[in-house]
Amino acid sequence: MLKFDELPKEYEMDELRLGAPDDTKVYRIKGTNLVYKEIAKPEDEDFYKELATVKNDVFVFPKELVYVKEKLVGYVMDFIQGVMIKNIDPNILVPELYAILREIEKGIAGITKRGISILDINDKNIIITPEKHARVVDGDSYSFVSEEPEYLIYQNWNDYNDTIMRVIAKDIIDKFGRFIDGQLQALYDASVYCEIPASVCFNMMLNYLQNKLGEEIHTLDEFKKALSLVQKR
Repeated sequence: MLKFDELPKEYEMDELRLGAPDDTKVYRIKGTNLVYKEIAKPEDEDFYKELATVKNDVFVFPKELVYVKEKLVGYVMDFIQGVMIKNIDPNILVPELYAILREIEKGIAGITKRGISILDINDKNIIITPEKHARVVDGDSYSFVSEEPEYLIYQNWNDYNDTIMRVIAKDIIDKFGRFIDGQLQALYDASVYCEIPASVCFNMMLNYLQNKLGEEIHTLDEFKKALSLVQKR
């Protein structure tokens, strides 16, 4: 907990958008690898206090709450260097992408055990670091719930699986709405309806395409081209 009579000037340097709503300001704190984010609803103090107790290797949570004259005004969290997953390098190797997906899924499993409903995970708040690790930001859109773990993991996988399917198969989905190939459509449906995690779907699609086309696929770009080739047949 950080308490001030007035917000330090270094907390107001280098405003970032970072996908935040227009009424929420996020600042890079000068000379640090931290950011300061204003809180839109200070009356939710108990929620933010609990949020600040959560530790997860993938999902980014507040490190410290910030008070000015005893009033909660924001929080400090790690600044994550990287690119949004929607802008991921098309030449990323498929084993690297698979590892990233597995990493996110382990993070989801961890916060689900804490009774957290993600509510908002999308291709803008999944960040891929230069070291090819995943971090998920915008934790203040989450909520603590009392649902059964089986239901909550389904709920938490829902938007995640849909997001990843759009990352790896956006051109097909946007242009055709579905896969012509029945096996690919079945795998896609199994993922978006949360019967299998996105990493499993990606790996099964990869193996199916390699067997069908008789050639190895090394990168995400090659994977997408293979999807398009099968779609045209």
